[in-house]
Amino acid sequence: MKTPRPKKSWGQHFLQDRFVIDRIINDCPKDSQGILEIGPGAGALTAPLSKLGKPLVALEKDPRFAQVLSSHLGEGQLIPGCALECDYDKLIAASFEKGERIWVVSNLPYQIAGPLTARLFSLPQVSAMTLMVQKEVGEKIHPPEGTKNRASRLWALGQNYFHIKKLASVSPKAFFPAPKVESVVLSFRRRPSPSIPLREFQKFQKFVGLLFAHKRKQILSVLSPLYGRGPTSKILEEGGIPTTLRAEALNLQRVQTLFKSLS
Repeated sequence: MKTPRPKKSWGQHFLQDRFVIDRIINDCPKDSQGILEIGPGAGALTAPLSKLGKPLVALEKDPRFAQVLSSHLGEGQLIPGCALECDYDKLIAASFEKGERIWVVSNLPYQIAGPLTARLFSLPQVSAMTLMVQKEVGEKIHPPEGTKNRASRLWALGQNYFHIKKLASVSPKAFFPAPKVESVVLSFRRRPSPSIPLREFQKFQKFVGLLFAHKRKQILSVLSPLYGRGPTSKILEEGGIPTTLRAEALNLQRVQTLFKSLS
């Protein structure tokens, strides 16, 4: 069976490095009860995922791969659809039992990695993820130790809701065709009791989006348009945070405390 050629316009790069594939598969949590693969493409991950003995569903936009994937997926396991436009709550409800812990696996297309990762953070049944992303995006989510000014929207969201670790650095040579950038594989395990609970995800996302959209500006000037200059100044002073501090200098605990106070 001939594999369709990757579409450059869709950012398709087929993973073919056995070491990287094994690292991803071996990250499967023992307590996961179902697997959602996003963008299986030619099935480099789908084949070993299908042998793990857990319910598996794959979301794929490109209909050219249906025949290739049919050798690994049974009826109802391949869901046609766009990763960014998918209603994941409905997909999970239709594909898995209520309350099952879902492990999400994906080699994310670079152009959608940021917004899609943020969407996945918000899904309560997603208890774990193993994601390959562009190195630049990966370092926004999980900055290397010693990184200065590590603060970003993805960092605050990801670190609040998940324990995150880096599994592997991935060379462009691991793909066909080789992309022009390096990649990283990140492992996520959901925090059982995050400082900002999941029910406040949308409010928290809006807050950190505003906070880090102009992270080199002083915090007071960034937050005042939303919360008012007086209340913002008072809360900063009560929290021992200088009004002149720049958002990029905040650590996670201060971000969380500031959100709670302003909310």
